[in-house]
Amino acid sequence: MAEVVPMLHTQNVEDLRDFYESLGFTQKQAWINHETLTWMELTFQGASVMLQRSENALVDHNRSDVSLYFVVPNVDGTHATFKRRGIKVTEPETQFYGWRQIFVRDPDGRSICFEAQVG
Repeated sequence: MAEVVPMLHTQNVEDLRDFYESLGFTQKQAWINHETLTWMELTFQGASVMLQRSENALVDHNRSDVSLYFVVPNVDGTHATFKRRGIKVTEPETQFYGWRQIFVRDPDGRSICFEAQVG
């Protein structure tokens, strides 16, 4: 089965990369075309996300509540780490279906959830 990697379009790949790296993602590979960073793949605990440069005005269409979900071992620990790094993050909440979650927004406005199953 092929790996599904979310593709996030942005006008500023460098800023988006810096933001995701501050969350704990690491760069796996990148493509530079004529000294311009065109796309890159970042990984987080076995999951991957692709950042794609787009000069198209339709990038603004992605400024929405599109959410990415990443499983972490400890939501409270991840929350504390994000707070120490100065990242704006919601307070941890446990949902009725048994997952504890926190949310951050990337520079393009997308919602990113970090969650762990409780108990």
